[in-house]
Amino acid sequence: MICPMIKTNGLKSFLPFILAGVFSTFLGIPYQLSGQEKNEEVTIIAPYNPTVTSAQKINRNPRIILQENETLPPVQYNIHSVRLNTIVAPENPKPSRVPGEPSKDLYRSHIRAGFGNYLTPYLELWVNSLQSDEFNAGAHIRHLSSLGKIKDYANSTFSNTLVEAYGEKFINGNILGAKLNYSRNMVHRYGYKPDEFPSLDIPADDIKQVYQRIGFDVGFSSNNPDDDALNYYVMLDGYYLFDKYESNETAIFVNSGFSKKMDLFENNRGQELGLDLRLDYYMNKDSLNTHNSGVFSTTPFFDMDLKPYRIYLGLRTDYRIDSASGFHLYPVIKAEAGLLEEMLVVYAGIDGGLTKTSFDGLSSENPFINSVLPLEFTNNKFEVFGGIKGRITEIIDFNIGLRHTTVENLPLFVSDTSSDIENTFGVIYDDAGIFRVSGELGFRSKSDFGIILRAGFYSYSMKNEEKAWQKPNMDASVEAYYIFKEKLTLSADIIARGGMYARTFDNNQQLVAEQMNGWLDLSLGGEYRINQQFSAFIKLNNLLNNGYFKWYNYPVQKFNVLAGVGFSF
Repeated sequence: MICPMIKTNGLKSFLPFILAGVFSTFLGIPYQLSGQEKNEEVTIIAPYNPTVTSAQKINRNPRIILQENETLPPVQYNIHSVRLNTIVAPENPKPSRVPGEPSKDLYRSHIRAGFGNYLTPYLELWVNSLQSDEFNAGAHIRHLSSLGKIKDYANSTFSNTLVEAYGEKFINGNILGAKLNYSRNMVHRYGYKPDEFPSLDIPADDIKQVYQRIGFDVGFSSNNPDDDALNYYVMLDGYYLFDKYESNETAIFVNSGFSKKMDLFENNRGQELGLDLRLDYYMNKDSLNTHNSGVFSTTPFFDMDLKPYRIYLGLRTDYRIDSASGFHLYPVIKAEAGLLEEMLVVYAGIDGGLTKTSFDGLSSENPFINSVLPLEFTNNKFEVFGGIKGRITEIIDFNIGLRHTTVENLPLFVSDTSSDIENTFGVIYDDAGIFRVSGELGFRSKSDFGIILRAGFYSYSMKNEEKAWQKPNMDASVEAYYIFKEKLTLSADIIARGGMYARTFDNNQQLVAEQMNGWLDLSLGGEYRINQQFSAFIKLNNLLNNGYFKWYNYPVQKFNVLAGVGFSF
């Protein structure tokens, strides 16, 4: 037991001797091995199974906890702008063309002529200037007449002729336009059966009525697209209308206004402030009376386009120019809201206005009226509307709306009982509330197919009269076309009208509301283009062969066909 007794300090004196012994031992090992003559092999039978020691996961996430009084240091940086002197020298590019767009010859004029049963000649001519960025001018002539008769009724021949010329001049972003037209429409008041009045021998000329109208339009408007531009317009138009029985009407319309775009809310969106002015003045004369009257309107407005919203605010003031003059105020509010990236638009508003019933307007709606009529002012006291419109896809559009109007002096057509044959219509007036539901659906497939459906449903609440005489409770239409290989164009038109009531009297002179049936009119057409200049067309009207009544005691022609040719030059 010597080693345990050795102190640490004494170990240093024996260290050289220990190292020398270890060194000599290793030097002697090779000599011992070389002296042994053995060759042994060792075979390991057990399989080798390497293992990896399992790792210990540290279930802690690093985080930094800021004290309440600690703040992040501000980040400071500097941008040192360096100008790079570059030289851009682009080559002159060649103008691109739309592939597949063949050049087509343009023609100044197109004429169509045809003929149909009921001895119906047709002629129409268009003349127009070629494409220009300086002016546009043209003329239009149309004639359609019929010498045929309707079974059991009096002479029903008619003719419609129109001649008009127009032109536009573009001057430094402004547009100067003018239009002159003349029309002559002849009808016969055939709304009675001659066999029911054997004692009366009425010549055809006695039931003949001719309306002749000379009209003009002159207008000047600015077209400046700048955001801060002041845009304005001035339009003057009018007409002179006279008939066969010494009734005439002269009308002058002056319509002007201005508007300026601005940015009141500093949101780079369009707001527009403006003022609209309008004067409608009529000078009427018939075989009994002479009367002048009119309406002067002012409407200041503010139009805000705040996409997807738009709001129009206005105040319309109408001054009645008549022996019973006076002011009428109407708030005008229109609002829109775009939904689903403006694919749907919800709209609503209120409106109103004062209008003058005119001889021109009544005769255009119903040509079988008397020549001596009361012409009153119609007051749309309050009108509220709303609806939704939009685009379902890129090819389908729609619009559905509701509207309620409170009207004073709504004109109604009634049979004139002062004549034995009652073949003309007078006009009476009544206050009413009108509720309307309307819809429109359009479908367009590229340029070879399209269809438009329209419908309106009406409900009248009359103040004094039992019914809204000669006013339908529904009207609808369908217009469709199909172009086959740019050669053949097919079209279809459907017009429908619901039932309405006519004011009649029984043998005891008691009022009777006689109900008139609704009707449906189906027409088909086709046009084949032989080449770029020549074409042939055909139109089949009233395919259902219905002799329906458009007005009380006024049936229409049954099935009729019109065929002809067209030529461009």
